[in-house]
Amino acid sequence: MKTKKNLLILALIIIVLMSAGFILYSKNGVWFRSKAINCLRLYTGNVIAEVVYPNSFVSGSYENTIKIYRKNSSGIGGKREDGPSVIDISSNNYETLEAIINNSQVEPGPKYEKFSLNGYVAAFYHIDDELGIWDIYKIPFGDRVVEVDYRPSILTNDERLLAEKMLKSLTLTQVKEDVAKAVVENCGK
Repeated sequence: MKTKKNLLILALIIIVLMSAGFILYSKNGVWFRSKAINCLRLYTGNVIAEVVYPNSFVSGSYENTIKIYRKNSSGIGGKREDGPSVIDISSNNYETLEAIINNSQVEPGPKYEKFSLNGYVAAFYHIDDELGIWDIYKIPFGDRVVEVDYRPSILTNDERLLAEKMLKSLTLTQVKEDVAKAVVENCGK
């Protein structure tokens, strides 16, 4: 009788642990399960912006802008799809959040509102027109304004889930040393 009770308790513990493991595994994100992660860093002024992306996307970055594209459908050679990038991360000279928002209200063009991206206070503008949907974030940080452009309308639903994880992976760090010329590099360097 006692051994049956012990076996029952052991079975319950195993079931609880397996359930907890499954929940943690499923919340860690689609690309963490089976797809390698790539990381890019933009070092501009006294700011470092980093973003991770899965192998189903490819970088087409320039020296001062991170650009992440869809990988071509053939999957050959890691080349990117023709067309616009999915996510761009660049920087401009520093402006306060209030200046970005206030200037946008009187100048032609997008009208920004206060928003938050990953805990960073940002100016945000949502575009939905004949060219598709774009979300633009301007984040005053350090001595720069980090701009993040996201184009979800060019993605499939599965790709959109991955791209939103990319957005959530964006981190900003302020450093002491100020670089004169922006540079994009792999995070492993």
